[in-house]
Amino acid sequence: MFGLPSPRQRIALLVMVGVVASSCASSDANVDETERDDGGDVVEGGDVGVFRLRVGDCVQLPGGIDGGEAEEVAALEAISCTEEHTGEVVLVENQFFGDPDEFPGEEEAFRLADPRCIAALDAYTGTDFETSPFGYYALTPTQSTWDQVDDRELVCIGLTLDDDLVTTKSTTGSMRAG
Repeated sequence: MFGLPSPRQRIALLVMVGVVASSCASSDANVDETERDDGGDVVEGGDVGVFRLRVGDCVQLPGGIDGGEAEEVAALEAISCTEEHTGEVVLVENQFFGDPDEFPGEEEAFRLADPRCIAALDAYTGTDFETSPFGYYALTPTQSTWDQVDDRELVCIGLTLDDDLVTTKSTTGSMRAG
């Protein structure tokens, strides 16, 4: 599946949270190998499963994702925000998709996620998506995670774009406003 373009042709690459029903992959989605301080911030990096990500986590996004293709992920590498990173979690909503029995389909899940991720990114960064240097990735359920692990989660990961608003660039520090 291809990512859907956002307004102004910004990168709003939509990444499916794909966790196969095997115990190994399911445990990958729940892993947290990081060390965190008392406030929950990552101080020592490691893999974090998509079901264990927290708002404010700085992450390394999978390589090659800037091309607009959706990619299935079970875990991301989280690191301290003081180190170079390519994304920062700006929203985690465990029940974003509610309780419907039927999976809405990947394109519809992405369509529903789009305005919520933009609003979360704007609130988190204190900017307006239309005029900011930011984009986002949306992690949404797949048919298999919906059916097999009752996945209804939406995770939005903010990212900083290059001057042409085409490619993700690595940054240090947090994108959180104020």
